[in-house]
Amino acid sequence: MQNILSGRAPRRFATLFALLCLSAISCLPAAAQADHDHPAAAKPGAEKNDKSQEKVPDKDKLPPLPPDAHTQQSITVDGKKLTYTVTVGTLIARDADGKPAGDVVYTAYTVDQPNRPVTFAFNGGPGASSVFLNFGAIGPKHLDNVGNEGASASDPPTLTDNQGTWLDFSDLVFIDPIGTGFSHAIGSGKPEDFYGVDEDANSVAQFIELWLSKYGRWNSPKILMGESYGSERAAILPRALMGGPTYLGMMRGITVNGIVLLGTALGTHPDTPPNADEILADQALALPGFAAAAWYHN
Repeated sequence: MQNILSGRAPRRFATLFALLCLSAISCLPAAAQADHDHPAAAKPGAEKNDKSQEKVPDKDKLPPLPPDAHTQQSITVDGKKLTYTVTVGTLIARDADGKPAGDVVYTAYTVDQPNRPVTFAFNGGPGASSVFLNFGAIGPKHLDNVGNEGASASDPPTLTDNQGTWLDFSDLVFIDPIGTGFSHAIGSGKPEDFYGVDEDANSVAQFIELWLSKYGRWNSPKILMGESYGSERAAILPRALMGGPTYLGMMRGITVNGIVLLGTALGTHPDTPPNADEILADQALALPGFAAAAWYHN
């Protein structure tokens, strides 16, 4: 102990400490060094939290998304082999002037069979991408060891065939609305163009219209599936898809054949205490879920 606290040891530790400090400073990002050397930082009394010095990322300078990717996969459901195409792609949402306003990312699973229905699925919000419905509910693959009882976040993820997938009877298109997943505003797009009830519904309706046109699926039965706030989006979307001169100013003329609500948020009024009518409405909305759970349990 005496050798450590006396003699050359302290000088060696001091030298090592100085070298570590110099090394850490040299590893600072260039932006951090620039802020440190900025003249405003040297002025006495300069505000430490001066927002004028912060740099806001330019959405036009975000790295471009990769081109659409396709692959063939297969699963076995109830002893039957099901071969399908997976597409991870992007469709561009446009503003009223036709200028690019947002990149909307999607994952689609399609089976090469005629007249198949197509289900457009999306999670809720804020910020919830469709990955939870994809790998945790109705997609062809299920992500094990994630979110299950007894699972650890450090467990290696594994994919298994999902015996409860809807792909057995419907093609699946999982949508990430702007602000979720890798979907984001571009060009003329602004937050207020997407972050509102009608604005959100309009951008998703525009995506569905573009997807139906790109893949020639206008004659397919169309189903909407929404979870949490996605259930409210699913309830509003039919109006946005049909359109009209008094709503959004355009007539898309797209009708849907079914709507599925999962973990519905309909009838919730978080800002005010519920009255008797709202409680009754909540019970009515919960009845289909109770009935499905009872049928599954029996």
